[in-house]
Amino acid sequence: MPRQPKKAIVRRRVGAARRCLQVLEVLASEPYLFTLADIAETLSLPKSSLYRLLSLLSDAGYIEEEPATKRYSLSAKVLWIGSSYLRGSPVQRCAHSALIQLSNATGAMSHLGVWDSGTVLILHTADPPNAASLFVEVGERRPLHATALGKALLAWRPAEDVKRLCEAGLPAFTPRTITTPEALGEELERVRQMGAAIDNEEYALGLRCVASPVRNQSGVVAAMGISGDLNLITDEALPRLTKQVRDMALQVSAQLGYRPLSPQYGTIQYGTPKAGREPEARPVPADKESELAEVQVLTKG
Repeated sequence: MPRQPKKAIVRRRVGAARRCLQVLEVLASEPYLFTLADIAETLSLPKSSLYRLLSLLSDAGYIEEEPATKRYSLSAKVLWIGSSYLRGSPVQRCAHSALIQLSNATGAMSHLGVWDSGTVLILHTADPPNAASLFVEVGERRPLHATALGKALLAWRPAEDVKRLCEAGLPAFTPRTITTPEALGEELERVRQMGAAIDNEEYALGLRCVASPVRNQSGVVAAMGISGDLNLITDEALPRLTKQVRDMALQVSAQLGYRPLSPQYGTIQYGTPKAGREPEARPVPADKESELAEVQVLTKG
């Protein structure tokens, strides 16, 4: 039997690896338990080929099979791998205590999210003391166009990302959801002007959210914000809460190495850069490092 070309072998192995990852992604979605037939239909794979992939993943400890129902699910090993991302994330480490402070100061639930495959991925949450939780899970994904976290990320993404999102469609979650490219473009310009994004019952009725971008030296790497009902985030409280969110996001950004041109928050840092472009930053001389404390306190009034 003639030997297969090396390139063909590599392509086959790469294809098998890609399909293994696709299987894991299917099992990571609701309802989290799938039969072989379910997975085969979702991925359009022959059952015989899929069975070999499932056996490989099971032997490696990444999935489990319920003997009684013959349904597959992710194993605890996947949690171990996923949690290592959080343990190694500088953003999560710097934002951990800041989210607690933000919740305590505002009385609202606080969140940290990052861009992930055209969605917002929740990395961390903090509940205020003696308050009902809104129940947002770490690892949950939220839409970009309908959430404050998402708009705070999207406003500084390249224009191609915004265009791709619009082409995929902007589904409505409530009557207030932005559903047209024109309206989204205007909204993202407002976000860049304010340095903060508002979700005014756009993802869930009765719920308001405020979020601001978190930066390092390279640009926007995350967004952090708060969520609360209309009794907490009222029209009167919104300006104060927005400033608190922006201030805390800048504190975290400073810990990540971001240096705005001016410690006067909201002048140069939150001007009107084009989508996908970051405000310029310059190194701070050693004798000026003490002034960075102002970034963490920020101006009041």
